[in-house]
Amino acid sequence: MHRDSVIVNIISTGLFPIMAIHSPAHISCTCVGAIRTSLCWKFALTRYLKAGTSFPWTTGFSSTAHLHEHPSLEAERAYLIVWIAADYSQLGASEPRNTHESLKRAAHAFQVAAGCLSFLTSRMVSTPPPAPLDQQAPCLAQLMLAQAQECFWQKAVMDSLKATTIAKLAQSVSDLYATCAQYITSASLPSDWSRHIECKRWHFAAAASYRKSCDDLDHRRHADELGRLMLASTSVHRAQTCVSRTMLPAVTRDLQSLQQVIQTNLRRAEKDNELIYLEAPTHAASLPEIGSALLAKDLCPSQLRAPLAYLKAQASSAMPIWFGRLVTYGIDVAVRLYEDRKTQFLQHDLEASVMELDEALSKALASMHTHSLLQRLATPHRVPPKWFEYVTHIRTCEVSELYERLEMMDETSQTCHALFNQLKTYAAKHPHETWTNVLDEYDHTLMQAASSDAQILAKLHSVEDLLKTMERGQMALHEWAMPVLHALDQVYSAHTGEIRMLRVQVEQLEDAVKERQALVLRARAEAESDDIGERLMQAARERHLGETSATEASMVDPAELQDVMDEAFQRYTVYVQELQASASLQKDRIRQMQHDQTCLLRCADLAQALDAQALAWDQVESAYTTWEALQHNMEEGTAFYNKLYDMLRRLADNNGLENA
Repeated sequence: MHRDSVIVNIISTGLFPIMAIHSPAHISCTCVGAIRTSLCWKFALTRYLKAGTSFPWTTGFSSTAHLHEHPSLEAERAYLIVWIAADYSQLGASEPRNTHESLKRAAHAFQVAAGCLSFLTSRMVSTPPPAPLDQQAPCLAQLMLAQAQECFWQKAVMDSLKATTIAKLAQSVSDLYATCAQYITSASLPSDWSRHIECKRWHFAAAASYRKSCDDLDHRRHADELGRLMLASTSVHRAQTCVSRTMLPAVTRDLQSLQQVIQTNLRRAEKDNELIYLEAPTHAASLPEIGSALLAKDLCPSQLRAPLAYLKAQASSAMPIWFGRLVTYGIDVAVRLYEDRKTQFLQHDLEASVMELDEALSKALASMHTHSLLQRLATPHRVPPKWFEYVTHIRTCEVSELYERLEMMDETSQTCHALFNQLKTYAAKHPHETWTNVLDEYDHTLMQAASSDAQILAKLHSVEDLLKTMERGQMALHEWAMPVLHALDQVYSAHTGEIRMLRVQVEQLEDAVKERQALVLRARAEAESDDIGERLMQAARERHLGETSATEASMVDPAELQDVMDEAFQRYTVYVQELQASASLQKDRIRQMQHDQTCLLRCADLAQALDAQALAWDQVESAYTTWEALQHNMEEGTAFYNKLYDMLRRLADNNGLENA
């Protein structure tokens, strides 16, 4: 397919062309094809360069179609590389980005485009790109990376990752657009590009600050939250000033939506601070850095990095590079039909069936909890090794210390209640609506805190005995679990044969999975070595296909060679048969294993021992988890009451309570 010009979009909004490339002599091709063309010209046309051969191109950034003559094969090669980058950028821009897979494809395409553009300015190119590409390539490379990073950020938002992670990704997007903006002036790109890049830069700076403010709110850093929201508001306002009529409505809508969210949260934070926290917002210069999470990187195609190795890999020892795969059109169509049939068989028939069998096996094992059962019965006389880690950790903060910390927290709570009661007495003497509303909020807060304290005390009482046992060390814990271990050991001895048989059945099923994987690899290896071209050409010669007379010829009809292709494809039936046998065997083994496991679990002694083990194991896990949670709860509670006392004390001082 011939194309005299290509105009593609480099910005995801679809507004701006990267390059309109024009060369009357050459053919539009894929990435690989373009590399082949470039290299073949480089080696085959070298002797003609001294004769004044030139390569005409025109840029898409110009309003005229003026052609630039470049008497250099390196210039032709550079524009071909830009053409490849443009095609990849168009692939990325064409993705809807509404699914995980679409985002992955878009990010990969933009990264490859960045890799191609970075290649132009790397040492891999012997001479610098011609003007203005030498100035444009670094800017466009950063722009591609920014769009790729934006895809990673969007995927993180879609996956509902932590606010800090999303903030770091957004900050990296903003940094990349900022770097791109540094190149934009010298790159001689359209003015609308500069406005768009600045808009994106401040848009993601605002998004990063907003996401970080969400993390500050979750960790009760109210002063930092307020400062972040103010900074986000400033950034989103700067982005709004860069909006132009050339931008797509989707870009402006996203910016307006972000602005509304920021303003809503800013008003809420300011109100909370005025009524409750009474803290000065953290200045922008004093805010901790958000950090960065740069995932986008240059991905230069291997055909660009090592073109000679690629061409040599495509050639065989018996055939030259240029004409090794040259066949008549009809034969070529037949070969492609056969290759499509192999691909269909491998991907949609063989591999899909293997995946279905593996998923069916995983679901069956998961529904029967076979792995968990075998793990519980593997070492019936031992306790889990992690229990000993629990013992070591619990000794660092024993039950007595927990009660001491709880008592200290209670003392601080009583101090807060006493000060609050003084404030209520003062408010009764000096009634005011705002004053009353603030005290009502504090009263509600104290009631919630008291309820939380009661829950903490109840949790401690529920696990106190077991924690004290764990404090005494590993031997004490082992002695505590000894009745359960003894019962399990007796059950294991009584049912050793059944348990061993169940384990063998699981191993056989897992071996079947590995055998199916090997089956797919064998089929793929055979498909790669299966070259039907020579066989089809031989059949066409023997049948005199395409020959209408001694001097004339017509196109070979691929349908006339269908029997040859069918016969050649028979070699793949063995894989289907093996897979069918594997499916039948797996079904029988699962059915037998279900029967054996059901019979085993129906044994009263085994069921009773397993239930007792599960109960004991859950008690230890619950005790340790509760111990960890109690420490965290007490730390939070103590910090809460200390902060609450400071706020109440400040409120009292501001209202002259000490003089009342």
